[in-house]
Amino acid sequence: MIAKILRYELNMWRSLYRWIARRRGSGTHFTYASAVTTILWTFIILSAVEVPAAHLLLPWESARLIVDIAGVYGLLWMVGLLAAVKVHPHSATQDGLRIRHSFTTDFTLPWDAIEAVRARVGNYEKSRTIQVDGQTLAVVVAQQTSVDLTLREPRTVLGHTVSTIRLYADDAPVLVKYVRAHLDEGAQPVRAR
Repeated sequence: MIAKILRYELNMWRSLYRWIARRRGSGTHFTYASAVTTILWTFIILSAVEVPAAHLLLPWESARLIVDIAGVYGLLWMVGLLAAVKVHPHSATQDGLRIRHSFTTDFTLPWDAIEAVRARVGNYEKSRTIQVDGQTLAVVVAQQTSVDLTLREPRTVLGHTVSTIRLYADDAPVLVKYVRAHLDEGAQPVRAR
């Protein structure tokens, strides 16, 4: 449990560094952060106001110091959370479509595993990132998905055997068009020379 918490913290700080250094990795990127960016910026701004306000309101120096340290740490942690969704986008590489959510969810679907793709809005009551319903695995952002991937045959993803993957992308039509073009390209017969 403690190792998991420490790993989470380390990944949060690593994401913050990558965001500042503007490092995103290779491939063609498809973001999914817009659905949560406004909420996170609201919390960041409120925290930035709260830290000096608490400092001014507390009369005890030792209490001020504790609240200042905790407030700055919490503020940086929220910026790190925003950074985590910004620097870990979905990406398309030669190997396939890499589906991510922050640093907590990361798997790649090989191109030949994907049968079809379509833009479709899905709404979810629960706010968990990974939701499984029968043979459908959804990577949910802000209780929604926007792209459906139908697999050629059921496969095990994140410990679940599924035949459909749903995910959220900020620009679902662009992701769908990219995947379709790649699938069409892969379906072209090889011509003898």
